[in-house]
Amino acid sequence: MNGKMYQRFLQKESSELIVSTKEYREVLQLIDDLAWDYDRMSSSGQETYDQICLKLGILEDEEEI
Repeated sequence: MNGKMYQRFLQKESSELIVSTKEYREVLQLIDDLAWDYDRMSSSGQETYDQICLKLGILEDEEEI
């Protein structure tokens, strides 16, 4: 994550993400849109995508795309 983006989303040094419900829904929609290109992603891209989905609760540990 580049410096400006990192600073934009973090509040001071508390490392708490400041995102509204609307923004969170938009992020979930964008991640859902990315799923259409899952087969085109590199294996490391798929792994990163899976990790993001796990962190956001979109996937369970045993689930696959």
